[in-house]
Amino acid sequence: MLIILLLGLGIFFVIKKFSFVKNTNTKLETEFFSDAVINIDKKNYECEFSHFSGTTKINLQKPETVRGLIIEWSNGKQTVSFKDLKKEFEKNLIPTDSFLNLIVKILDNFSTIAINKIKNDGRREVFLGKFDKHEFEITAEKSKIIEIYIKSKDAKISFEYKK
Repeated sequence: MLIILLLGLGIFFVIKKFSFVKNTNTKLETEFFSDAVINIDKKNYECEFSHFSGTTKINLQKPETVRGLIIEWSNGKQTVSFKDLKKEFEKNLIPTDSFLNLIVKILDNFSTIAINKIKNDGRREVFLGKFDKHEFEITAEKSKIIEIYIKSKDAKISFEYKK
């Protein structure tokens, strides 16, 4: 009986170890400030994007109709500002399953997400991962994330780092 138990535990740990490729070999910068272009529903939105210590901020610049709209995620709350108006929400104003919320969750939880490198052309690396039942691809260059694409949303955000 003890042998069967030990054998079962051994098999369990072997399966667990090889079932998921952990992020341990992937060192990508998840804290950064960048200009960005968000492509959702075949529309482009230019913004300033920052993610530091669990706080993410998107300051929309274009199109002109949304210029100055700021969305911030911090300490489990969302704050939305536009011109002189500012409102903090205890519950998410933006749906939990939305593209923007998924981007924030991916960056906040990156160190615990299982990802696999699927391509490396010597300049850029592409990683595949899954979070909240959504597959995503991250394209990186020299440890900097330059694009996150979420397949189920057919949406992406591209980062353009300031020098």
